[in-house]
Amino acid sequence: MNEKKDIFDFIEKSKVDIPNKTYFDNLAQGILDSQKTRIIPFYKRPITWISSVAAAVLFFFIVNFNAPNELPDNDQLISFNDISRAELLAYVDKNIEEFDIEMITEFVPVDELNTKYEALESTMSEELEVHPLETITFENITKEDILEYLNDEDFDFSNLEDEDSFI
Repeated sequence: MNEKKDIFDFIEKSKVDIPNKTYFDNLAQGILDSQKTRIIPFYKRPITWISSVAAAVLFFFIVNFNAPNELPDNDQLISFNDISRAELLAYVDKNIEEFDIEMITEFVPVDELNTKYEALESTMSEELEVHPLETITFENITKEDILEYLNDEDFDFSNLEDEDSFI
């Protein structure tokens, strides 16, 4: 009983199946195939389609906006020539608030503006010579002048309270 027992005595040897060389070759090839990146052709990429559509739209807008506009029919030009100068001036006088100063000056030649300015300047200087401006100071204004001015302007004195009175 004193006999030493070893665990290896009870284990039976079994034959281990070792894979052959083709298994290892196939395993290596399978790993390499799984690690390869997938190559997508350029024409199949979404960014290619999006950028080509954007380029086509941009090209369409550039061509559309740079195309020469059609000239108006000669019939329209003839109908504009049928308007008399008096009718045109009456329209401008009636709708002068709707016109923009830059738009008006764009169509009036600079020489004509200078000529009209010089004529207006000479007219003003002639009127100043005929009716010279008096120098108005507070010493020249009387209480009666102020009251006469306020009456001419239809000023309502009843709206003034005692503390608001300035006369």
